[in-house]
Amino acid sequence: MKCIIILGCKQNSLLINEELINRADRAIAIFDEDSLIIASGGNTNGIKPESAYIKEYLIQRGISAQRILEENMSQNTFENAKFSLNLIGERGLKCSKLIVVTSCYHSLRAGFIFKNMSNIPVLTECVQYERPDAEEAKKFLIDALRIYNRII
Repeated sequence: MKCIIILGCKQNSLLINEELINRADRAIAIFDEDSLIIASGGNTNGIKPESAYIKEYLIQRGISAQRILEENMSQNTFENAKFSLNLIGERGLKCSKLIVVTSCYHSLRAGFIFKNMSNIPVLTECVQYERPDAEEAKKFLIDALRIYNRII
């Protein structure tokens, strides 16, 4: 089975934002009968977890609730990986590969983190979204390089 992990992103309202919709739509595009989706993301807006926004959207688009697991405690990418991988282990899921779905500006960093923490092959699927400002992009690149240096 392929396990598709959709990474959450900060939500600022009651409605799911465009960036998270793009991530969920990409997961739907690669979803098949041999897939399970993990919606990953904690409560960053004081309203509800990012994972709940993802799950609700997926169900509205026809994905069965039985094919969606929620990881609703994470507050950052490292915790997305840690708690999602814990969920896989606790449920005894036999994932042949992990497909981490996120925005392109975040995919290098997310891929390094998941690959560093998992014994399961990891692929990243990214969706285009407005680029972060230069300082934010620099932070992502520095984090990715730090993680990469720990791996090699």
